[in-house]
Amino acid sequence: MKAIFAAICGLAPFAAAMQGGSDDDSRRQAIEWNDKGIALQKDGKPREAIAAFERALALAPGDDAISKNLGSAWNDEGIRLLEKESRFDDAVSALEKACKLRPDDARVRRNRASALYRRGHDRLTKKRSDDALADFQAAAALDPESPRHPTSAAYVAFVREDYRRAENELEDVVRRFPKDAEAWSLLGETRYRKGDVARAVEAFEKAVELEPARPGLRDSLERAKKEAAVEGDFIPGNSTHFQFHFPPGRRDLGASTDLIARLLEEAYERVGLAFEFYPEARTQVLFYEVKDFASVTRADEWVGALYDGKIRVPIRDFGGQRDAFRRTILHEYTHRVVHALAGHACPTWLNEGLAQIQESASVRDAEIRLRARPDRLLTAADLRARFVGSSDAERARIAYDQSLSLANYLVEQRGMSSVTLYLKAIGGFDGDAVEEPKAFEDAFRLTFDELLQRWRGATNLPEPK
Repeated sequence: MKAIFAAICGLAPFAAAMQGGSDDDSRRQAIEWNDKGIALQKDGKPREAIAAFERALALAPGDDAISKNLGSAWNDEGIRLLEKESRFDDAVSALEKACKLRPDDARVRRNRASALYRRGHDRLTKKRSDDALADFQAAAALDPESPRHPTSAAYVAFVREDYRRAENELEDVVRRFPKDAEAWSLLGETRYRKGDVARAVEAFEKAVELEPARPGLRDSLERAKKEAAVEGDFIPGNSTHFQFHFPPGRRDLGASTDLIARLLEEAYERVGLAFEFYPEARTQVLFYEVKDFASVTRADEWVGALYDGKIRVPIRDFGGQRDAFRRTILHEYTHRVVHALAGHACPTWLNEGLAQIQESASVRDAEIRLRARPDRLLTAADLRARFVGSSDAERARIAYDQSLSLANYLVEQRGMSSVTLYLKAIGGFDGDAVEEPKAFEDAFRLTFDELLQRWRGATNLPEPK
């Protein structure tokens, strides 16, 4: 943040008014303390300057020049706390005092708005969305000419997955600030998450036009364009907690929308019960022809479906794949719930293991396959890494089997409630995120290495070479 400093007032008018009278000594001392404050502030010592100005004001109560100088010092102290120490609460408090002492100083108001903006984003990372929203709204009132404050307020709705509200607020922002690339970019992402891909393209194109070098923006535009080309004429369907889309030529899907909706809602209830968590926002589900799934996702050949903010499922023959479809939805919806709780912090083995547990994959069959190929077991580091991005289908199968067996052992030993607490801890769901390995040890009362050792003993599997 570029510091905006308030002007310092001298006391010439005040000094002229102090000729004679019984309070001459107090007035001379007030001038001296005011002069000390000015010198300290120029020397980059706002905290000491504050003390000096307060002494001066105590000797000359109500003096406007001293009050403004004190406000200027609180302004500088607020900037120091913000920029050098990242003490957001203290910075906001200091700048609030500055605003009260210099109510007509637009520069001080903008500094306070900046402090609220910074604190708002810090609060948002700590999942304190109500407090963050209050900061962004207060900042917008102080600095109405900046688009970043209402854009940040809309971002709170985006984080909460209230995409309809976020879209409405962002459309208002771009009407008021049509040249703000940040607002256009977030509007594009909001429409994309909402399932309105064609209009997302329009917003991304405007953002690219305004700020062509913005990192990641062209990738977002190309992603949306690619999906719009495939999904532009998809037919929408809805249930209480899902919005799904399917190709217009798929009569089998068109005739089964009630069944699809029922299976989706069953997944919502089953997975929600397991994790004791039910997302409020609708989940987007897209059904593709097989060739289009590969084109849109560029997923490995062995990938049968995926969740990347939306559930994406290739469908060959729905009538003959209903059981497989049900398992797939349970699997991918579990990823959606895990992401809502933990963000991107969940280790891959646990994420994939929990998803397979919810789809009722056979732990026994997985462990038989693992014992048949003990030479291919994954290390602790491998289990934490992403499983996609490899063309080795056998290695992927081993990774999923090992994840299922290990996650099932953890749930049997510690229970799903502990798993949910762990996911919330690493995701900062109820406050500051807890780093590994502390979060793991807090939730499960053992280290990850101890878990692996106990699991190997229980399954009679060797340590990977």
